[in-house]
Amino acid sequence: MRMKHSDEFDIRLIDISEVKRASVIHHWETMRYEGGKVNVALSASFNMCRESSEAIITVGVHYTTLRSQVIRKLMDYAVRARFEISDIKGLVDIEYGDILLPPGLLHLMLSVSVGALRGMLALRTANTFLANFPLPLLDLTEIMDHMDMGIGQVMDQSQENIH
Repeated sequence: MRMKHSDEFDIRLIDISEVKRASVIHHWETMRYEGGKVNVALSASFNMCRESSEAIITVGVHYTTLRSQVIRKLMDYAVRARFEISDIKGLVDIEYGDILLPPGLLHLMLSVSVGALRGMLALRTANTFLANFPLPLLDLTEIMDHMDMGIGQVMDQSQENIH
């Protein structure tokens, strides 16, 4: 199967939504938070349906802290971005069960998804101490390298409380 260059695709964002079952503020742990480091980890996954020409990227952020030598979850938040890609059969090469996408296409979809996550996360954490720990700048190439077309932890950063 021949793949097109990454600049030869027509893509449309269908919708962006919060993943309710993966978005939880752990209220007991946030009430017990006494300051200090907060770890911010990012997860990303990719799914595709060739029949409908639809691609889905789910990105999540996971806030944890260490208290009494135990990792405590503070918040998990995820968003899902759905894209429609015209002529997806010409863009995708399925080899040995793997889906091979042009890097430019995946980079574009991931960029939109992380941007949406950043904005929706800011709204969700407004007026909480977690607003002091925004999603840090990310290297999308690193995220793509760790996605493996499935869920993967790709970033883990500790942040000091800025207030």
